[in-house]
Amino acid sequence: MKKKIILTLFILTVALVAIASYFSYINKGIIYHIVTNDISSIVEDIQSLGSWAAVVLFILVVVEVIAAPIPPLILYVAAGLVLGGFFGGVVILTGNIVGAIIAFMLARTIGKNYIKKKIGIKNSQRFGRITEKYGPFGIFILRINPLTSTDLISYLAGLSRMRLSRFVIATTLGLAPLVFSQTYLGSDIIKENSFLLALFVWVGIAYLLFILYVLFRLMKKRKLNNRVQLKKSNKRP
Repeated sequence: MKKKIILTLFILTVALVAIASYFSYINKGIIYHIVTNDISSIVEDIQSLGSWAAVVLFILVVVEVIAAPIPPLILYVAAGLVLGGFFGGVVILTGNIVGAIIAFMLARTIGKNYIKKKIGIKNSQRFGRITEKYGPFGIFILRINPLTSTDLISYLAGLSRMRLSRFVIATTLGLAPLVFSQTYLGSDIIKENSFLLALFVWVGIAYLLFILYVLFRLMKKRKLNNRVQLKKSNKRP
């Protein structure tokens, strides 16, 4: 019964989004400008929304994540131009996290068989091996690397045994550097303020050191666990 309710709500939401996107496209609105990669028009569309600009950008990012793999860069740059590097980054990152959670839950509940068919057994098995071997750290590595970061990771994670809380933490830490670097690229503030530029650089260095520390701790913990398991196996008759 619960799955039927979720499925019904999902279908209704998809239908509403599809209808709204269709009318926006034929009327040469924001969806049309996203499809045609017209960044200046997208910025004008968002700026015309006033105080609703952040809300609309958030919704667009959530839809973009769920409807993977739509290229997100143009939305990130637009967010930086309209909202500024930091606030735009917060909106984009929040939208990514919410979208990732929805995709994760869709894969885990109502769309398990459908998503397996679309993604393919090989991709699912390959991802399963990564998460079994590295856990949430595997998600983090895939997210932080621009070449491997894709919205499909959320669906694949939903098919695995990973906990939602660990997935969210790994996704947030992995996406944050990429998101903020792209929104700051679209922001004029950082170009005009040397203090913000220096701050952004030092935060980036601190973040990298933190990640290296986490990696060191995880490797140390893994070695310790391997030693314990080896001792246990040696004690067996």
